[in-house]
Amino acid sequence: MQSSLNEFYPSAIALGNATNENTRPFTTFTLDKNTPVVTLDYGYEVAGYPFFQVTSFKGKVQLESRLVL
Repeated sequence: MQSSLNEFYPSAIALGNATNENTRPFTTFTLDKNTPVVTLDYGYEVAGYPFFQVTSFKGKVQLESRLVL
């Protein structure tokens, strides 16, 4: 996905609880009991409100957005 003036997309993702910077190019992903966490890397600070497109889910869901320095 390409970012535009009004919309910014992640440039990379890291799946799992790892706190390192091992990211891979952004693509669609699935979260499950074995991989419950994803880190979205935008490559720079962006002001605004995040939005997510969810195609399906089961059970309880928690979304958390924060700046990691």
